[in-house]
Amino acid sequence: LKMYDTAILCARKLNPTWSDDRSEELSWGEIGNRPYMRSLLGRALCLKNTGKREEAIRQAKKLLRLNPGDNQGVRKMLCSCLS
Repeated sequence: LKMYDTAILCARKLNPTWSDDRSEELSWGEIGNRPYMRSLLGRALCLKNTGKREEAIRQAKKLLRLNPGDNQGVRKMLCSCLS
């Protein structure tokens, strides 16, 4: 979890538009967005696997706001958190 948090922090320093409160979509088609989005998903999965279900749900919902096309399969992970 600490490694994902560090990766996300570093990505946000490189691209300040990727702030925690970002409301605009991040296109999966833009290759430069993918490492950041993969880190967000990795963090969500780590939260889920360590029993931090509510925080994992928040992270998954954030990912779906950023990428409503769900190129990463976040909906499936979110459904497993909600069941």
